Amino acid sequence: MKLLAIDTAADRCAACVWSVDENRVLSRSVEPMRTGHAERLMAVIDSGLRDAETDFPDLGAIVVATGPGSFTGIRVGLATARGFGVGLRVPVIGIDVLRAIAEETRAEHPGRPVTVALDGGRGEIHAASYGPDGEVIEEPAALTLEQVMARALTLSPVLAGTAAPKVSAELLDATLGPVTPTADIETFARLGARALASDPNPERPRPLYLRAPDAKPQSFTLSRRES
Repeated sequence: MKLLAIDTAADRCAACVWSVDENRVLSRSVEPMRTGHAERLMAVIDSGLRDAETDFPDLGAIVVATGPGSFTGIRVGLATARGFGVGLRVPVIGIDVLRAIAEETRAEHPGRPVTVALDGGRGEIHAASYGPDGEVIEEPAALTLEQVMARALTLSPVLAGTAAPKVSAELLDATLGPVTPTADIETFARLGARALASDPNPERPRPLYLRAPDAKPQSFTLSRRES
C-alpha cells in the first residue's frame, strides 16, 4: 500500500509518497514559502505523485500535519487531506508537528525524554514532552518560558524546536536536538503508517491550535428602539 503525506503547517508546502509494504519513501516534493500554500499545494502533491509513478487511485491513506503552526497553512492542509479521504474513500491520519519533531530527536538521542518547544509568538512557547519510548508525558500546550524551564528541570530532556535555544540558555548542561519549526515530511509519513497499522479506522484529524487567532470577530450592540 502507498500513502500520501502532506505538511503545510510551517513555512513550506511538502508532500511525499510512502510505501507501507517496503517501509520507505518513494518520492518527496518540498517548496519553502511563508504564504500561498493553497495556490501551490496541489502542484507540490502532483510533483510527488509523478516522481513516485503513482496516481490518486493507488493511494490507501492520507497523512497530514495538524499543527501547531500557521492557522491558514493548517486549514489548507487539513481541508485538502479530508477532501482526498472522502473522494478516495481512504483513512486520513493526523500527526502533530511536536510529536514528529520528537520522533526525529529520539532517533538522534535514544533512551532520552524529549521536550519540543516552538516559538508561538506573543511570548508563548508551544511545547510538549515525550518519554524515551515516545509516550506523551506532557500534552501540547501554550506555555511561558518559565513553565517550559520547569518541565525541563524535572525531566532533564533533550530540547528540540525553534524555542529550544532560548530554553537551554537558561539551563546548565542542556542537550539540544534539531532546532526546526517542523519535521521532515518523511517523518510524518512514517508515523502515519505506524498509526494506521495500530488503528485501520482512525478518527477524523483535527487541527492543533495552541493559541487564539489574531483576527477576532467584531461585536455589535444594537440599541433597542422605544415604541
